[in-house]
Amino acid sequence: MSRLARVSRPTRARRPARVGAVPPLPLSGRDRSGRAVGALALAALLALAALLPVARPLPIDVCLFKRATGLPCLGCGMTRSVCAIAKGEWRASLAHHPAGWLAAFGALGAAIWLGVEALSGRALRPRLRRRLAVGLVAACLGVAAVTWVARLLTLRH
Repeated sequence: MSRLARVSRPTRARRPARVGAVPPLPLSGRDRSGRAVGALALAALLALAALLPVARPLPIDVCLFKRATGLPCLGCGMTRSVCAIAKGEWRASLAHHPAGWLAAFGALGAAIWLGVEALSGRALRPRLRRRLAVGLVAACLGVAAVTWVARLLTLRH
């Protein structure tokens, strides 16, 4: 058989393998109920945030750093920010703490993701979920740190 004849023969087309493509993993009953509890807990916290007053959502001051030093901590205003965003007060939320938006929408996204996993019984893109969670926490901490430094620099003594 000549070399030319071998090349001209029709071959089966292969689909390229997707890198990192993993089918959704089935969840055990315990994992499924854990995700349902997590989704409901996050949804309940966001609903509670909508019911609490923005001016003073907690009955006591929980910030030990502020009590000890008189200075705002990294997260001061975050609870008020989430409460304001849950009520639709966008500007007030941003004024209380810019990272409140990330926290509120991150919690909403996590509640939806966990709820879908609990209902479907499958872990959906666990690597992506982990990356999103780490990225969200890093972004929240970054925004909180920048906000904290800005607040400390603009404090009037």
